[in-house]
Amino acid sequence: MPSTINVVSAGADISSPVSRLTPRRAPPTRSSNPVMSALAAATPVTAKRRSTHRAAITVRSSAWPNVMIARTGYSGGDGFEVYIPSDEPTTVKMWNALLEAGAEFGIRPCGLGARNTLRLEAGMSLYGHEISDEINVLEAGLTHWLKLDKGDFIGREALAAVQAAGGPKRKIIGLEMIERGIARDGYSVFDLDGKAIGTVTSGSPAPFLKTNIATALVPASVAASGTDVVVQCRANSVRAKQVPIPFYKRPKK
Repeated sequence: MPSTINVVSAGADISSPVSRLTPRRAPPTRSSNPVMSALAAATPVTAKRRSTHRAAITVRSSAWPNVMIARTGYSGGDGFEVYIPSDEPTTVKMWNALLEAGAEFGIRPCGLGARNTLRLEAGMSLYGHEISDEINVLEAGLTHWLKLDKGDFIGREALAAVQAAGGPKRKIIGLEMIERGIARDGYSVFDLDGKAIGTVTSGSPAPFLKTNIATALVPASVAASGTDVVVQCRANSVRAKQVPIPFYKRPKK
């Protein structure tokens, strides 16, 4: 699975996938790895970590004022986001500098649609799809981020009540299409008897896995059963099987 650089400016997020990398230190050097080498060439500066975690470093340079390089994105592989001022000249300058510096590493531009397939393969939730003001963290299966014993926070009482009542009544599941068809968000999900049971939250071809996948919000009882379901893909009823999330796991080194 490719890594990505996301250039974030004025609400735009323009991604460029490159080969695998594992950054270890700041500032980046030409001898480190492809993405950091490209960033070093495009931004020859001293970079300072904002924390001991690998989340972000702040770039300090007269040529690139107010630039931050972060690893807060979600593509399923190692990736970087370059946050820059929102004016067009800076955006164009950074974009062109990255493409030029990354040419020798095979850097290529791609759009948000490509990044979305990567995050779906990696089973990463997208707000408005797998999580929203109507889908809570328990239903989304993100309990590893939930610490009810770490003090008070907005929504804690409601989530504690859900757990006390026996857990969520709905859950997000992973689907792999058995028959030909692509599930898209908003498509209806039925059981094998034709009863409507849920809705697709995200769906797409999975280029890396070479199959069609989706996530869906269904009753917890259906999720626990592991039974096949049917997705209404426009005029076609397409059978799908439940599969674990994430769909793809990056091999450990």
